[in-house]
Amino acid sequence: MNQKVIFTIFEKYKVEIKRGGGVSRKHFRAAINSKPFYNWIRSHQQTRSRDNLRSYWPFHYHSITIDAVTMFGPNPGLIHITCDVTFNGVRSNRVVFIRGNSIGVLFTLKSKQTGKIYVVYVKQPRNATGFGSFMEIPAGMMDGKTGTLASQGVAAKEIWEELGIFIEKGDLILLGEMYPSPGGCDESITLFSVVLEANEDYIQSLIGRKTGEYNSDEQITLGVIELSEFKNMCAYGRCKDAKAMSAFFLIDQKKIELTPTRFIGPSLESETPHQTLDEPETPRPTLQIPNAPTVHRRSRSGTRSST
Repeated sequence: MNQKVIFTIFEKYKVEIKRGGGVSRKHFRAAINSKPFYNWIRSHQQTRSRDNLRSYWPFHYHSITIDAVTMFGPNPGLIHITCDVTFNGVRSNRVVFIRGNSIGVLFTLKSKQTGKIYVVYVKQPRNATGFGSFMEIPAGMMDGKTGTLASQGVAAKEIWEELGIFIEKGDLILLGEMYPSPGGCDESITLFSVVLEANEDYIQSLIGRKTGEYNSDEQITLGVIELSEFKNMCAYGRCKDAKAMSAFFLIDQKKIELTPTRFIGPSLESETPHQTLDEPETPRPTLQIPNAPTVHRRSRSGTRSST
C-alpha cells in the first residue's frame, strides 16, 4: 500500500500527497519535508499575492504524487511530481520537475593594459543537451535557499568553485530573474553581473584552466573571450546558453555600465571565500508551517494521526 499524507495548503482545502511506486518511504518523507518542495508550495501563495487573487485560487489540486526523488547527499535535490489539478474548470494531470532556484553570473574582466573587456566562461559536459563541451556562464543551484542575500552567497561560492576567483558582495550587480522552462520546471534563475579589473597576462592565464567543485564529478574548463565576440556568439547560435543571452539583454535594456568595482590579481586565488554572504539558516518547523502544509499521516488501518 502506498504511503499517503494529507496537506492543508493554500488556506482553502486539503490535498492528498501520494508516494509513487518507485519511491522509498525514506525518500518520500525527505521530499515532502524538503525546502524545494515547501518553496514550490509557497510559490502559489506568492503568485496569489502578486496577481491579487483574493477570491479564488488559480489552481485546485486534487492530489499530488511524488514520482521520483534524486538525492544530493542526505537531501532531496530533484523531485519529480504529477499533479491532478483543475484550472479554469479543466481537470488534467500535470508533471512538475521541482529543481528549486538557481543563480547565474556574467563574469567579466577589464584589461588594465588594453581596456578590453573579456568574458570568463565555462565549458563542461551537459548530457541533457548532448554537448560534451557546453559553453555557458557560471551558475549553480540554491539548494532550497531563498532571498537576495542567499543568492549572493551562492553566486560567490560558484565563482570560487568554477573560476577560482574570490568576489565580494559589492562586486555583484543584480540583473533580474527568469524562468527558463516554466512549462514543466519550477526553477527560476537570478542573474548577476560582475566586472573586475586585472592585468592582461593574468586574464590570458585563465584560458584552459581546469576547475570544478572538490570531490564532485564536475569537469570544467575555463575560456576567455572578448565581450563583443561572446555577444556575437550568443546572437548567432555558437553559444546556446539562455542565461548568457538573458544577462546581455538585461544589461542592454537597463543600460548598465560595465565599470570595474576593483582590481584583482593572482594572489586572490589563494584566498578562501568568506561565509558572510550566506544567509543565516532559519529553523524551519517540519511540516508545521503557517498557511502551508499541515500534515496528517494515514495509517494502515485508514485512520489519520498528526505528525
